[in-house]
Amino acid sequence: MKSIVILLILLSLVTSGLVLGEECTAKDPPLVDVIREYSEATGTKFILDPRVRAKVNIVGRDKLHIDSATLIGILLIHGYSAFDSGGVVYVVPSVVGTELAEKLGEPWEG
Repeated sequence: MKSIVILLILLSLVTSGLVLGEECTAKDPPLVDVIREYSEATGTKFILDPRVRAKVNIVGRDKLHIDSATLIGILLIHGYSAFDSGGVVYVVPSVVGTELAEKLGEPWEG
């Protein structure tokens, strides 16, 4: 019974988004494109580790226009860390980030 209630709630959330006209993404943008769009919009310079690769599942009308908090969340979800050093944001896999934290600078807060 509990699982049926949860299923009904989830279905109502999905259908309410469709009724309101929210766009559902069929193609997930590459993480590099999301970072590039953010960089162009804000003027922030990024240096990406070559291992920074992912498809980002963003639901909404304006998928690539995001704020810094959303970008930080996307990076964390995909296993990446961002560090600010001298106005440049370095994005590296989180495992590497813990090892290089002192060299890369402070965690980036947008």
